[in-house]
Amino acid sequence: MTGRSHDPSAPLDTEEAARSLNESDLLVAHLVLRPFIDAYRIVAEELLNLGPGRDVDEQVLLKRCLRLARQWSLQHRITEESVSGEMFATALKMARHRGLLDAEAATHELADGRAALVTELDDLQRSIGELAQMRRGFAPV
Repeated sequence: MTGRSHDPSAPLDTEEAARSLNESDLLVAHLVLRPFIDAYRIVAEELLNLGPGRDVDEQVLLKRCLRLARQWSLQHRITEESVSGEMFATALKMARHRGLLDAEAATHELADGRAALVTELDDLQRSIGELAQMRRGFAPV
């Protein structure tokens, strides 16, 4: 990382360590997190579209998520890496944990919980976009 060709085990002084970190390409959170957040957002959207008070057929929901994800990917709303049945299945587990698949829950609680998840994920998507902008504007000193 330091570009030193001599003994890599030699200690670094503070200035050299700071220079190496400033020149590195370590701002990658947007690359790592975006596909997950996008996939979770797809699931949240489809849950919201289902409406409350219905039993959720998870296999049908996963198919709907794949269809919506392909559409959003073609519209450049999400990355192609976000179109993943495995990530959708993980998002469903999170939704189940939050009680968002519970047909026995009060209708308004289910609707409010699903809408809150969409809002939360929209905020995360915006934050990921800001990180990506920071990365594009990054100029090592």
